[in-house]
Amino acid sequence: MSENIINELETEQTEQTEQKIELSKKLLRIVGQTNAKYSLFEEGDKILLGLSGGKDSLSLAHILKHFGAHSPVKWSFKAVTLSYGMGESFDYLSSHCKEYGIEHEVIESSVFELSKEKIRRNSSFCSFFSRMRRGYLYSYALKHGFNKLAIAHHLDDACESFFMNFIYNGALRTLAPKYTSENGIVVIRPLIFAREKQLRDNAARNNLQVIGDEACPAMRFDVKMPHARAETKELLKELEAKHPKLFTSMKAAFENIHTDTFFYSFKMFYDFYSSPLGQITLLSRDKKSLCGLYFDFASKNLAQGEFLADCKIFRQSKNWLDIYFSGVCPDFIPELDLCGSEFALSVWSELLAIKYGSSTSYGKIAKTLAAKLGKEKIAAQAIGRAVGANPVPIIVPCHRVLGSDFGLKGYAYGLERKIALLKLEKIIYK
Repeated sequence: MSENIINELETEQTEQTEQKIELSKKLLRIVGQTNAKYSLFEEGDKILLGLSGGKDSLSLAHILKHFGAHSPVKWSFKAVTLSYGMGESFDYLSSHCKEYGIEHEVIESSVFELSKEKIRRNSSFCSFFSRMRRGYLYSYALKHGFNKLAIAHHLDDACESFFMNFIYNGALRTLAPKYTSENGIVVIRPLIFAREKQLRDNAARNNLQVIGDEACPAMRFDVKMPHARAETKELLKELEAKHPKLFTSMKAAFENIHTDTFFYSFKMFYDFYSSPLGQITLLSRDKKSLCGLYFDFASKNLAQGEFLADCKIFRQSKNWLDIYFSGVCPDFIPELDLCGSEFALSVWSELLAIKYGSSTSYGKIAKTLAAKLGKEKIAAQAIGRAVGANPVPIIVPCHRVLGSDFGLKGYAYGLERKIALLKLEKIIYK
């Protein structure tokens, strides 16, 4: 018997022995529509799924398995579970994934021990463990060649996040279906249009044994349990009882934002510049200073803007870019209008101080800024977030920030562009 026939028979036997859970047509339709709208699953994708073992992520694992088997394009996914180092047992979860043909790995960490030193008594652990978990997932994805990270947030999560930001942070923001993180990993949320009760019903219908609060690190400490999300859940529950179409309206609202009705002035003037790395969109609020420089800027964001083909600040900025891309350091900086928090502005000021052809690290910026601001310490991660939010890259040279080992780390507009900019300035990197 030929080797090809043997392989085909083994594949057929594997497919026959792998079990499938019963996924509702409505849930599959919702994910299918989300994928069609945001291109979540694309040719050649290697998707990493953060699998906590809860009802949401476990349901998503089975949904990804289904779509991977029926997709017209070829892509793959792998589920990983982060162990905090608390002696957790993921034997059932690993066995479940093996039974259903889902590739799975448990990542060991010492996050729990680290938390004892980093978190104050009677403070909430949630934000700390969330940051650490996401950091481990990003690191694993980058190390093993994954280009996307799938998170199991659903519509209830998005609405809760919106209200929490609105009430507690004075900001209007929620959870995007798809976005590119500053390290280049594309984060996708295939369940973002699904309701939590649909996922709960799915788990119950298939008798899925899910991991609950027993895996929460907060249960091991004398800490304050988080109240904001619980209170927001209760608020939304009360609102939905009075207004049954609340979540339908919220979903529609997230796609129907009238920026011209807010107190902040969103009027923008724009122009385009053709660079060796792709088209750049230049933005100005006052025709006198540059407030934005973006690659891959969505045209829909310019709907309320005004195109200016002949504007002094855009001419000046294009001149700067012409000189820069010719391999020469410009001897001037266009007038900038940077809008951000006081901390972000401080970080961007440090970026402007990095000389052409030189580099620095997130840690070095953190130490320098801590000394200037009179703080004992500033986390390198906080510097990273501010660097990633830089609205005028290249001119404000965030590409010159590397890891402590000269590693690339990330870049909001893709590592290929960061590498090209570093090579143009002959900056050493790993």
